[in-house]
Amino acid sequence: MSKTQFFKILTFGATLMLSGAQTNIAAAQDASADHIAAAKAAITALTVTKNFDSILVRSAEQIKANLTLANPNFSDEISIAVDEEAIKLASRRADLENEAANIYAKNFTIEELNEITTFYNSATGKKLIQSTAGMGRELVRAAEIWGAGITRDLNDASSKVLTEKLNSNSE
Repeated sequence: MSKTQFFKILTFGATLMLSGAQTNIAAAQDASADHIAAAKAAITALTVTKNFDSILVRSAEQIKANLTLANPNFSDEISIAVDEEAIKLASRRADLENEAANIYAKNFTIEELNEITTFYNSATGKKLIQSTAGMGRELVRAAEIWGAGITRDLNDASSKVLTEKLNSNSE
């Protein structure tokens, strides 16, 4: 296969993969510009879309790995081509922010969004965001320990009651 044929296949394959991964971004909602601005401020304060920053990077890495596996002799060319195309697509990250703003605008009033923004931009709000993951892990562990204790105590109590009932019935 020539380099020209390879790159035609690469371009076609990447186009198919990327088009399949795209989401259908909804048309602008009926929210006012002020409502959308309030929603974007809340989203920024909440950092709710921060975890999505790695989507394009992960997609590019996956595409490079798949194409390199199929065509190991062109790994450098694949890496360069995918990286260049990923950079071109980076501007589309704003589409996700707009969609998130529309979702928040549909679910909260401007006043509520402003309250959310004010709280999460405060020292306490920022601490809550930073602490949530660690506290969540601790809470899951506490629930597991609690659940094990409840299961043990329920088993012991039920066994005791059943033993007493069965012993009184056999007499």
